[in-house]
Amino acid sequence: MFYPSINYNQPVKWWIPSPVEGEKFLVLSTGDMGLGSDSKIAISQAYQDLFLPAGTTITGSFFFGTCDYRPFTDTGTIVLNPIVDPNNPPPYTLSDISIVFCSVDSVGDYGSTETWKDFSYTITPEQEGWYHLTMSVNDGGADTIYESYLAIDNLLICGPGVLLGDLNKDCTVNLDDLSLFSREWLCVCNTHPWDPNVPMDPNTILSVPDFSGIFASNNSDPNTPTDPNSLCIYADFNRNYVVEPNDLIPLTENWLKTDY
Repeated sequence: MFYPSINYNQPVKWWIPSPVEGEKFLVLSTGDMGLGSDSKIAISQAYQDLFLPAGTTITGSFFFGTCDYRPFTDTGTIVLNPIVDPNNPPPYTLSDISIVFCSVDSVGDYGSTETWKDFSYTITPEQEGWYHLTMSVNDGGADTIYESYLAIDNLLICGPGVLLGDLNKDCTVNLDDLSLFSREWLCVCNTHPWDPNVPMDPNTILSVPDFSGIFASNNSDPNTPTDPNSLCIYADFNRNYVVEPNDLIPLTENWLKTDY
C-alpha cells in the first residue's frame, strides 16, 4: 500500500491499494514544494522504444491520484508515439495511440481512480510499426506545487501468436493456467450453436450466468444461459469436446514459456 506525500493540509483521503501483480510495478510522481521534494519536477516519465506487429496486445492496470485541484489539470497518460524513419516510411500513416488518459478533471479535486483500472489495446494491421511507449504524469505546466501520481502494474506486451495453455492471457503458461484448467477437468464442452449429438455433462447445466461451480460454454438446454466466465472450450485444446488428459499436453509442452 502506498500513501501520497501530503503537505499544506490538503484534503487527500486516498492511497494506492496493494499491487495487482507486484512483479512489474511502477510509480511516477511530479514534484512539489514540500520537504524532500523537488518543485522543478513537472513531468515524470518511463519509456521504451519497441516494434509492435499487428495483433500485439498491451495490457496492464493503472492507478491515478492527485493532491492537486482544478483548474490545475495534472494528467496521467500511457501513449504510443510513432517512430518514423524518413528513409524507410511505412506504407501508411502512423498516429499517436492513447491507451490511458486520466486527469484532475476526471477524478475531481484531490481525487483518485479509487482502485486499479485495467487497460488493454491491440495493434491493428494499419498500426504496425515502431513506437515510443511512454508512461507519464504531468503537472500540466500551470503549477508545480502539488504532487500527482501514476502507478502502473502488471504491464504486459503479448505477441500476436497464440500460446496454447495460456488460459488467462497473461503471456505465460504457469500455475495460474493450471488452476483454471483444473476447474474445467472432465467438463464436456458443447459448441455454439447447440449440437444435440454431443453428450453433455449434467454438471454443466447452468441456471444463472454467474454459476460458481463447474463452468461450460453451453449445455444440453439451448434456452439455458451461457456462463460468460466459461473456459471449457479454451481448455479443450484438442477440440474433442471433453477436457481430459490429452489436453494436458499443450500445458506441459509450453510450461513456463512466455510470449512477450
